[in-house]
Amino acid sequence: MNSLIGKALKESKKTVKEDLIDDTRVMEKDHEVNMAKSQLYKTAKYAIELHNLLNKVTEDQGLPGWVQSKITMSADYLAKVKHYMEYENKPEVELSLDTDPIKAGPEPLSLSDQDTFESLLDEYKSRKKS
Repeated sequence: MNSLIGKALKESKKTVKEDLIDDTRVMEKDHEVNMAKSQLYKTAKYAIELHNLLNKVTEDQGLPGWVQSKITMSADYLAKVKHYMEYENKPEVELSLDTDPIKAGPEPLSLSDQDTFESLLDEYKSRKKS
């Protein structure tokens, strides 16, 4: 009888553990997009502020190596995520020999991209005036 109870306890612990793992995976996904958007907004804001701070630094003064390294790594990481997201979200398209991408030029910003950039710029300008 004790062996049956022991087996039942082991199975219930296993089931509970598996349920917790599944619940954890669901909870991890709950706010990922909003958190990423928030972090990217903050990153863009900091990038604008840093860009303007660098206007005060001459080439003769330069930057410490670790500063340049962090900026390079940040740019590289963001570029990799951007290219991944573009690749994952791009519909399958047949290549056409009729269009030359070099002649076509860059794609214009979408309205949401323009709004985001303009709102960041407006916020920066208003802070700068204060």
